[in-house]
Amino acid sequence: MQSNTLKAQVNYHLSMVGGNKDDLAFKMDISRSSLYDKLKDPDKFTLGEFKMLAKIIRMTPEQMIQLMNT
Repeated sequence: MQSNTLKAQVNYHLSMVGGNKDDLAFKMDISRSSLYDKLKDPDKFTLGEFKMLAKIIRMTPEQMIQLMNT
């Protein structure tokens, strides 16, 4: 998966809702450092975390899969 594309989508979502990565990590029930590591290397996300991230940033799993192919 392209980490820059995923990071861009996460940053866009956070800017739209006025959140930050600390809030996102809390919602995903992972540590901030884990979130940063997984955003750098998205292959480290578990399927459950990936689905949760998609839900939080308001994307369908299909849209998230498209990110992997860009």
